[in-house]
Amino acid sequence: MIIYINAAGCSNSCRHCAVNGGPPYGGFYSLDDMRAIASEWGPIVPYLESTAHPDFPEIMDPQIVGEGNTILGTTGFGLAERDDYMAVFSRLREFGYTGIFFTLHGLEEKHDWFACRKGAFQTILEASGKAAEAGFRIMWSVFLDQRNLEDIPPLQVLGKQEFGIPSLSLEVPRHRVSHRMWQYEKLRPRLGDVKELLLGMDTEAWTGWLKDRPLDEFTESAWLNAWRKEPHSDEFMGRRDPKSWPQPPRFEDIIHIDVDGQVFLDPQCGELILIGRLSGGKDEIQRRIQQVATPPYSDMSPEEAQLPESDSELLHPHGHSVRCKAISAALYGNGI
Repeated sequence: MIIYINAAGCSNSCRHCAVNGGPPYGGFYSLDDMRAIASEWGPIVPYLESTAHPDFPEIMDPQIVGEGNTILGTTGFGLAERDDYMAVFSRLREFGYTGIFFTLHGLEEKHDWFACRKGAFQTILEASGKAAEAGFRIMWSVFLDQRNLEDIPPLQVLGKQEFGIPSLSLEVPRHRVSHRMWQYEKLRPRLGDVKELLLGMDTEAWTGWLKDRPLDEFTESAWLNAWRKEPHSDEFMGRRDPKSWPQPPRFEDIIHIDVDGQVFLDPQCGELILIGRLSGGKDEIQRRIQQVATPPYSDMSPEEAQLPESDSELLHPHGHSVRCKAISAALYGNGI
């Protein structure tokens, strides 16, 4: 199982965050708590913003998070705030980390608006500078939306000039079933606008899955048509989607543990499902997973999907994103 534990909260409340990340932030589980949980459950993922935890970077010890991690994804919050950052990066290097990964949503005004925190963009710049000074590889990924496309070329220039980042990774969020993600959909970028942006950029200035196939094949309407042709394709189920309900526990199950010790199953194709408490133990949680009922609309067929025609040119990374959006539409949007 993959275990996410909300050990630190988050300084930001990004508009696409399907798990409703945001303040408060701090140390909701102590370092000893996390070691004990990892001892019983196996490797855990400190959530949401690990650098906001007072015991960062110790909570990233491989004995807690598992071996083989080399890239730290972060808002930069805890790194920018630390005066002892060289010692922090030295410790991260001892744990095996060599790179720092930041997600941006435009230049300062648009990034701060999207992250819902004034100063969020400057935090990334400060943290990137400190990481560069420590000799870490820096990666910037930008989630495209309808408001930030004009910011992408200057962001690429800024990253290259200031931090030696050769290219931006350009992304579009996948839809996850959540109310916040449903609200995000009004910002999802459109085919024509993204085509225009990419035609004006040097192909060496950006990377990402948008290069994997013609952009027209990433539209909502294209995915819907493909879903109708192959309704049982894994493209629309998702790698970690349970294929049947109830289900046996399996490695791919995603578990979330909240600040109050409540344990949730994350079915990907539905909202988080409360299945017990951390105090009940791993064995009891695994037993309860086998009793979870089918989430609402998770067995939706492509013919039942009701998505706005005005969204037909919106871009999605894969078919599972469109299937999940159709479920969100049924849950939150009355299908229209």
